[in-house]
Amino acid sequence: MSIENNNKSVSLKSCNTSENQKWTLWDKNPKDVINNTKTRKVWIYNSKLNKCLYSGTQYNYRPVISKCNKSDNRNKWEIPVSGDGYFKSLFKSKNWCLTVSNINEGTVLMQECNQNSVIKDITSSYNKESIKFSLNDNKCLGSLDPNNPSEIKLNLNQCKNSKDDQHWEIWNSYPDGNNYNKNPTKTVWIYNPKLKKCLISGNKSSYRPQIGDCNNSNRVKWEIPVSGDGYFKSLYNKKGTIGMGDCDNNSIIMNIKSSYNEKSIMSSLSNNKCLGILNSDDSNEVRLNLNKCNESKDDQQWEIWNRNPVNIINNTETRKVWIYNSKLKKCLYSGIKETYRPFIKNCINSISNEWEVPVSGDGFFKSLHNNKGWCLNVSDIDKGSIIMGECNQNSIINDITSSYNKNSITSSLIDNKCLGSLGSNNSNEIKLNLNQCDDNKDDQYWEIRDSYPVNINNDKTKTVWVYNPKLKKCLISGNKSSYRPQIGNCNNSNRVKWEIPVSGDGYFKSLYNKKGWCLHVSNIDKGTIGMGDCDNNSIIINIKSSYNEKSIMSSLSNNKYLGLLNSDNSNEVKLNLNKCNKSKDDQQWEIWDSNPTTSNNKRAYYYY
Repeated sequence: MSIENNNKSVSLKSCNTSENQKWTLWDKNPKDVINNTKTRKVWIYNSKLNKCLYSGTQYNYRPVISKCNKSDNRNKWEIPVSGDGYFKSLFKSKNWCLTVSNINEGTVLMQECNQNSVIKDITSSYNKESIKFSLNDNKCLGSLDPNNPSEIKLNLNQCKNSKDDQHWEIWNSYPDGNNYNKNPTKTVWIYNPKLKKCLISGNKSSYRPQIGDCNNSNRVKWEIPVSGDGYFKSLYNKKGTIGMGDCDNNSIIMNIKSSYNEKSIMSSLSNNKCLGILNSDDSNEVRLNLNKCNESKDDQQWEIWNRNPVNIINNTETRKVWIYNSKLKKCLYSGIKETYRPFIKNCINSISNEWEVPVSGDGFFKSLHNNKGWCLNVSDIDKGSIIMGECNQNSIINDITSSYNKNSITSSLIDNKCLGSLGSNNSNEIKLNLNQCDDNKDDQYWEIRDSYPVNINNDKTKTVWVYNPKLKKCLISGNKSSYRPQIGNCNNSNRVKWEIPVSGDGYFKSLYNKKGWCLHVSNIDKGTIGMGDCDNNSIIINIKSSYNEKSIMSSLSNNKYLGLLNSDNSNEVKLNLNKCNKSKDDQQWEIWDSNPTTSNNKRAYYYY
């Protein structure tokens, strides 16, 4: 049978070896296979064995399985974007295909691409992981000798799902032996700062993810890799990833930091499509889609947050503070320009070393310097680089009181790195970095101060009695931690003696025990004062600085003075910080350097 009339007709003629008498039998429409020009470059990976499919090194050689190699074209292939077609090796541009030379024996070789090279779409196989040819539906690509773990040559064997050598995946990026199900993960919120919305899981399999209000429900929380590419797995149930569907090769999301603008969510299946709204022209649309990347599109801008973004951004309860290192007696300063590191140096009573921080909880540490609104911002968590930058997901500072020693500044990105000197062994270094936390490092010791810390002077102290001349009683320490101080008879016991600064503001430290308890405010709104740690809540203002030079007041409030918890009760002995009232006898205090009731002491008090 020969082709004639410019390939338009066929006739029976005497047989010869001419090209127009050569015919092949196809199980598929040849045109559909040969003209399928939509291809992609891939690795063909066996995740069970952590190895890749390689072309044979010569024509008519079997393909092999071996350790993946990113730079070797032998384990790179060109295959159809979808559907059945050729698996063509990129080795030396030979255009060799996986080709069946003997279907009965299962022999598969590297040969020209022809009717025996048509491979079925893997996703249509019985387990979605089998390489099968159109010639036979019950034979799958696996080891030539499945019982020999050293065998690398491949063959078509009877399909069996229990055989590790028959499991294959198509990877658009280099597999590098990464088992994404075993990678370290973290729980996050995926936030769009332009739209002020979060990524929300679809509530059924195959349902699209959505964009909506941020909250603390599991539909809004995601489990993603700590670093690198991997699955974005919804916490809504234990089955999902973006899609929503099985976590497989079609679920690999590229590291946002690897995207072209470091703000795009992209699939490993395409490098020009980014997650955005299905119909961005519809203001009511909430469903998402992978659209053509466009940096100007607000719906394609995403950030990874370790906290609910709304809780941080909307935390308007802030206070102005100094961030003070009492070991080095220095303050935290903002870098003078954006992207400059913060630094530490001597405190000055100026906006240049003042900060705005949350009243409580995690949040932004925002510099008041130059009113630029810069925050402490982690630019490289691996190196510990911290700079002044925009207030975003990299700017969340953990509550100091929740740190391991209650005096460390740590980022929400990692809890074992603490703010300290960039060169901790260089005493002249003033720039700061996030270093491995070490309780022995003085440069890592920080306190939040509501008043200018340089006035806190407990270096030079004196032992005193704190006396109320109106009630003829002395200030007495509570006898347990958190117990309120009291007023009672003056004597020479250590419960009545206090260590205070010779001058200036500072701590009122009891001599009652070796723990060094101070007057400590636990709730300034209620005026609750007890015995506790000597810290920012323990700073007592110099009596001479009070409005009548006779009042004991905390640095946390300028309108509350130490007096009786219930001044209407004649038997009351416990103390509290009450609203200032100069007519109240219980709010009048003096500092004495000896027992005020000793007979030979006549007005031996002094003001400090």
